[in-house]
Amino acid sequence: MKKHIFKLFALAVISLSFFSSCNTDAEKPMYDVTKTEYAFASTLQSVEMLPTDGNKIIVPIYRNTTAGTSSVNIEMSANVEGVFTLANATATFEDGKAATDIVINYDDINALAAGTTYKLTLSFAEENASPSNVNSITVSAQRKLTFKTIGTGVFTSEFWGEAWEQTLEKAEEANVYRFPDVY
Repeated sequence: MKKHIFKLFALAVISLSFFSSCNTDAEKPMYDVTKTEYAFASTLQSVEMLPTDGNKIIVPIYRNTTAGTSSVNIEMSANVEGVFTLANATATFEDGKAATDIVINYDDINALAAGTTYKLTLSFAEENASPSNVNSITVSAQRKLTFKTIGTGVFTSEFWGEAWEQTLEKAEEANVYRFPDVY
């Protein structure tokens, strides 16, 4: 008896699924491909600045086509004390390319404070944004410190309730010290 009830229930469910239909009204283009639209890959980018990077921060920007050349105006806000500048306020895409780089310049890496994170926001007009609507990106830039071993110290852990000898390192660029790999 239970088998017959289960079979009837399964048959009823399958029969009801035939009465559902596909909606043909939803068949249309997802977005307008005749208009060039732009987007950043993400809303956040973290950068560690090095002395070898040529005093530049590179931020990629993308477009929805590779046909022809195009450009979009870029604005930078939250410029910390005039330290950072845009190399060009326009991102220009070459024919056949779907991506280009926005370059942010800074004068001297040694003028940047050690341990400080600089936050910059790049954006372009919302009407030029792709359906992802990622028309701004916050760049968090920090100088990467290079550490050198200066000796051995004693690390006391309140968590473990013990103390042990540990290598001590100092940043070459500033008076910043660390015990590497303590836990």
